[in-house]
Amino acid sequence: MTDSSDIPAPQTPPTFMPDGVTIYGVKLNTTAAPYGEVKASASTVAASERTVLRLELWSEAASRKPAQALGPADCSIVVAYGYSYEGHCYRFDKPRLLMLRGEGDQPAVGCGFDAVQDGKTGQSVYRMWQLRADQPLMEVQTSLGTVQSLVLDANLPGKRAPNTYDNDMQMAHRGGRLTRD
Repeated sequence: MTDSSDIPAPQTPPTFMPDGVTIYGVKLNTTAAPYGEVKASASTVAASERTVLRLELWSEAASRKPAQALGPADCSIVVAYGYSYEGHCYRFDKPRLLMLRGEGDQPAVGCGFDAVQDGKTGQSVYRMWQLRADQPLMEVQTSLGTVQSLVLDANLPGKRAPNTYDNDMQMAHRGGRLTRD
């Protein structure tokens, strides 16, 4: 028998989408809290000094003036841990913070995410979203650290992105000329 950690969920309703992708994760915005929260301070900081980043999606559609916050029924703010595509399960190298339009979430089935259940409800802790490959999606990247690690150390000459050296290289190469003549 095959382990459930490598079996993706069937597409629902039972129609085949050749470009279907199933995202597995935890929904941060719920009916109890219509926004997602990301802790913006270390757990070692005193409770009175802890900060939280609240994420919320807003609609700026012409029909909605002024802009309105989108609730949990309109969008999902997700900490994604993995996905399935073309019958295979994959894990992200680290959790991804994704924002996607439309509710579409359901209890997770397959890829091993259905094994973890809530003690109170007995349902899967994880949720899943079945999307098309061309559906818009937003990823938010966060980093938590000190000024030393995030600003100073990250910008040391050996740790900068290679494209930041491009201008200096062009000016220094062949006396600033781009041709051999």
